[in-house]
Amino acid sequence: MTGPIVYPGCPRCQQPNHPLAIKCTGCGSLLSSEALEAERVIETDGQLTFGPALEQRFQATLDVLRNPKRLAASWVLVGSLVLFLLVGRGERSLGALAVLVGVLLFHELGHFAGMKAFGYRDVRMFFIPFFGAAVSGKRAGVAPWKEAVVLLLGPVPGVLRGLQLASCLEKPGAGR
Repeated sequence: MTGPIVYPGCPRCQQPNHPLAIKCTGCGSLLSSEALEAERVIETDGQLTFGPALEQRFQATLDVLRNPKRLAASWVLVGSLVLFLLVGRGERSLGALAVLVGVLLFHELGHFAGMKAFGYRDVRMFFIPFFGAAVSGKRAGVAPWKEAVVLLLGPVPGVLRGLQLASCLEKPGAGR
């Protein structure tokens, strides 16, 4: 048995309107029957069926909940960095903390870039107070050699950069 058709209202102002209305009673905009049909909800024996527009919005919202956007990952990084800085401020000078954060970022960005390049999903970087930083991601069918490369992409660029800086310091007149 089919229940009553319920309309959520005008797509512009959400004012409920009669199903046969041509003009919105709230904002005065013209209501097309196609727009109203796309927005309808039908209740049948306790089950709700959504019109295409509502179904599309529902699926988009569900997708956002299932796959967090980069903005959420950015907040994890920024929030954990702030916490890391607040905790570390008590035991290190501001300059030492800046150098430590720079080194950690350089190291973890190597892992991050490798994970992105080799198709890891949900790749996130975050700081861990009292420990350092980390990058996490889901590896789906990644070859073992790619995992090894991702592991090496953290320390190897740092070691190479350190050797480069050390060779500059050993040269006569490098400090001037």
